[in-house]
Amino acid sequence: MRVKSIRRTAFLFTVCVLIAQLTVFAYAKASDYIVAYAASTTANTSNRITVSFNVTANGPMDKIGATTIYLYEKNGNTTTLVATFTEKTNTSMTSTNKTNYGSSVTYQGQAGRIYHAVVHVYAGKDGKGDTRTKTTGSVAT
Repeated sequence: MRVKSIRRTAFLFTVCVLIAQLTVFAYAKASDYIVAYAASTTANTSNRITVSFNVTANGPMDKIGATTIYLYEKNGNTTTLVATFTEKTNTSMTSTNKTNYGSSVTYQGQAGRIYHAVVHVYAGKDGKGDTRTKTTGSVAT
């Protein structure tokens, strides 16, 4: 009886390991360009909102960074788009020939409001690339 229990446990463990490996492989192949990305929103005591982002690619890219950042403000039950940052107007949002790139943009918020951002990150090479979208957590001023 004890041998049967050990075999069953070993079998279940092996199945779990195989499933975990397949999951990791599927995640790793989710993008041919972007390995990891993150974005966050913070507020300081002067109501200044900072949206930060970071993108890691699988090698040096022709372009890497954030292409567009949308900043939303919530006042009561109403949420409004208050700022749009693009790579064309904020040249520090993207870079070239880097594997990892991060930067930030700022906005002068108002006291008593809640802010969050939607960040579109990009990594590309030789005319091809991938875009991913990250919605940040909310911060209050």
